[in-house]
Amino acid sequence: MNNLLISKIYNILFENDYLTVLFDRLNDNDKKIYKPIISEDKLTIDYRKIPLIFDNTNKENKNFQFYNGKIYVGKNKNYFKDIIKYNYEKLENEHDYIQWLFPNRVKSNYNNNSVTLQENEINVFKTNKEIKNKIIASIKLMLDFYGFHIKNDNILPHDKSDERFNNLIENTHNNLRISRILFFLGDLDMIYYQYRFLYALYYEIFITEKLEKLKSSFIQYWIHSIKDDNQRNDFKIIVLQTIISKK
Repeated sequence: MNNLLISKIYNILFENDYLTVLFDRLNDNDKKIYKPIISEDKLTIDYRKIPLIFDNTNKENKNFQFYNGKIYVGKNKNYFKDIIKYNYEKLENEHDYIQWLFPNRVKSNYNNNSVTLQENEINVFKTNKEIKNKIIASIKLMLDFYGFHIKNDNILPHDKSDERFNNLIENTHNNLRISRILFFLGDLDMIYYQYRFLYALYYEIFITEKLEKLKSSFIQYWIHSIKDDNQRNDFKIIVLQTIISKK
């Protein structure tokens, strides 16, 4: 993470405006492509500002009940213990489980039966060891599905990554799923997983370029899931430094 240290130093030297300095070094075409890095989409700005207001549609804390194994979800009426065993085919073709594994603070446009994440649920998810272990299992399930695993304290491609990367590129609805996962991790302050997953995606998009086709989602949405302004700015700088270094 030497780039991170460099970005912090330059932020100090340029009075926290090094991001703009880097962006100005891009050619006109690249400025059009990478403008979302500095001109953030209103959706992601709004999401970070959404207050945790009690939602009357989730009086029963259904997200907690799901993780606690008390309710089933989806058209196939599966419990958490069933979904966590899904194979690649089921993870790809079923679409009513992801909102339960990774609930967000905004209502899903794709699953009317899911419910928004509540403040009291966040507190339980953060503090209940059994639930937190289940959430980590959910993260590992989806990482594996996307071609990654946790190794030596990092998130890295696994031995089936080429196959999984191709699936990720071909089935673009997974971009929305990844957005959901990253914002959920931010809501729970699970920075360890959020930042490493982002870095793994960054590496495969901008360094190896195996996932280059996901670049638009990364710069428009994923990078903006980081709640802390300074950390988010540092990551943006790393991306722009990488782009400039390849010219």
